[in-house]
Amino acid sequence: MALMFGGLLFARLLPPPSPSESAGRIASFYRHDATSIRWGSIIMMLGAACLGPWIAVMTKLIKKIEGPSSPTAYCQLALGALLILELIFPIMILEVAVLRPGRAPSEILLLSDLSWVLFLGIAYTFVVELLVTALAVFHDRREHPVFPRWIAPFNVAIAALSLPGAVIVVTTTGPFAWNGLLGFWVPGAAFGSWATVMTVVMLRAVSASDSDEAVGAGRMT
Repeated sequence: MALMFGGLLFARLLPPPSPSESAGRIASFYRHDATSIRWGSIIMMLGAACLGPWIAVMTKLIKKIEGPSSPTAYCQLALGALLILELIFPIMILEVAVLRPGRAPSEILLLSDLSWVLFLGIAYTFVVELLVTALAVFHDRREHPVFPRWIAPFNVAIAALSLPGAVIVVTTTGPFAWNGLLGFWVPGAAFGSWATVMTVVMLRAVSASDSDEAVGAGRMT
């Protein structure tokens, strides 16, 4: 996640260009910062790729809750894989937008619109992934659960905060636009908070699991 946000900052895309700007102004923006956007996109692509191992650990921990045949774990794995692609594809389109700065402004505008709608409008699969994770945590009734029990309502809350990102296609101005408070800042802050919190609890869960396995191996010997 640090690479994703760091890439956005390096590319000078935080906040994103306004969707209400004219084709000429959008083209001028991308031409002026083309080099920064190219390198920032590379950083973001690396960040998106790093989600792969992260999702794999999450899936393994959910399987520990529900067993090796857990449908919830496989659902989370599939949705997590989709999230990676939903981040990579719009970044690649952004790279195309700055690949040839001499393109017609209308073409650069089209590529910009396509990139930002795909990048910020991914609430659907992400929200379902959050709810699936919450469901798995809620069903863990053991005395020492894999995740703290508050992680279930936390994921539900993040899902609710992410939903406004789904409506960025209905307006180009105001709080629901893709550079607005509800269209960008709230879902973005929610995503960053979720990634940070879940990383911490996953590391703790993995550490606890390793300790349990070590104790079990010691007893067997």
